[in-house]
Amino acid sequence: MRHHVSPVPAEPAMPQIFPMMTVPLETLLAMTRIQTHEDLLQVGALVEFSDTLGKAMFVSHQWVHSQHPDPDCEQFAVLQEALRNLVTGKSKVSLYPGAEAIFGRVQCPKSSDHKADRTGPETPGHWPLPAFLPM
Repeated sequence: MRHHVSPVPAEPAMPQIFPMMTVPLETLLAMTRIQTHEDLLQVGALVEFSDTLGKAMFVSHQWVHSQHPDPDCEQFAVLQEALRNLVTGKSKVSLYPGAEAIFGRVQCPKSSDHKADRTGPETPGHWPLPAFLPM
């Protein structure tokens, strides 16, 4: 027996207590060292994300040292290179075959999608960073 679920009426949006803060792609690619969330906020490198900015990506990583997540910026340099390669089209995003078996064909982002998402010369992409950055 099938049950019909009625849509729940939309409630007014709750104010965000902890908004998602992001770093524009150009800023992330120009960084030569990892800075804390507070330092990035102070110099104006963080932007509160909104849908009007396009899409955002969250990046997770493993700390390489107990006192600093990436003291020599080795992982960060790999991330920067990977993002440059995605933007230029040198690399492509592909989906894990097991995920396709479960979810079917899913369209992955392309470099042309990234360029079409631009809302201004300095906002081609935004990358959320955890509240404590260094990554």
